[in-house]
Amino acid sequence: MAKHRTEASPQRQSGELARREATPGSQIELWPEVLQLERERIESQDRRTEVLSQMVAADDAADQRLFEFQMEKMRRDDADRIDRRTFGMRLIWALLGVTVLLVSAAFLLLAFGDEAQRTAATYFLAVLLTMGGGYGLIAALTRGVSRFLRP
Repeated sequence: MAKHRTEASPQRQSGELARREATPGSQIELWPEVLQLERERIESQDRRTEVLSQMVAADDAADQRLFEFQMEKMRRDDADRIDRRTFGMRLIWALLGVTVLLVSAAFLLLAFGDEAQRTAATYFLAVLLTMGGGYGLIAALTRGVSRFLRP
C-alpha cells in the first residue's frame, strides 16, 4: 500500500499546485489564493441570496397586488349587490303602492260610483283576484316541484 502511494505521488505532482506543494513553506503562499477563492465563493453566494430575496420580494408584491385586486372586486360586487337589492326593494314598494292605490280606487268606485263605475270596478277586482290566484297556484307548484328535485 505504501508502495502504491509513492508510485501515485509523482503523478499527483505533475501540476503547478503539485510543485508548490513539494517545496517547503509553499502552503503558506497558497493561503492568499485560498482566501481569495473563499471570498469569491461567498460573494457568489451573496449574489445568489440577493437574487433570491429580490425574487421573493417580487412574488410578495405580486401577491399583494392580487390580494388588493380581489378585495376591490369583492367591494364592487358587494356594492352592486346592495344596489340591486335597493332597486328591487324600491320596485316592490312602488308596485305595492300602485296596487294598494288601484284597489282602494276600485273599492271607492264600488262604494260611491254609478252603475258603470261599479261594473268596471267589479271587473277590475275580479281580474286582480284571478291574477293573484294564478300567481299563488304557480308559486305553489314551483315550490312543490323544487322540493322534490332538491338533493
